[in-house]
Amino acid sequence: MQTLDLDLREQLFDMYVNEKLSTYEIAQKLIKTERTISRWIKEYGIPKRDNRKLDIPILNNKHWLIEMYVKQKKSTKEIGRMVNTSDETVRKSLIEHGIPRRIREKKVIVNQQTKKQKLNYSAAHQHGTWSVLL
Repeated sequence: MQTLDLDLREQLFDMYVNEKLSTYEIAQKLIKTERTISRWIKEYGIPKRDNRKLDIPILNNKHWLIEMYVKQKKSTKEIGRMVNTSDETVRKSLIEHGIPRRIREKKVIVNQQTKKQKLNYSAAHQHGTWSVLL
């Protein structure tokens, strides 16, 4: 664990508690990741806000969330950036409104070179299964 200095703690406390900036906004200012900011807030014992979305009324609007997340297929990170909050806050809002999360789809990219390599492998090993799968 990194030893954190008191000046940084004071700066984090001021931005997070007094200015009510999100971890995303603080991360942008300090050129760090949201994860790092969240970790520092925890390590310094800075009290976490219970419900940041109270400061963001649009996240209380289920229809708007459905429009952004379901219809326009924006990610929680994209929505968070639109309203200056973290993707975690958006995720919690989705859960509270009963909006199901999307499951990430694994994209399989088979280009001609990959296809040829698989067919050559199959032929060399006499499996013959790749030609059926492709």
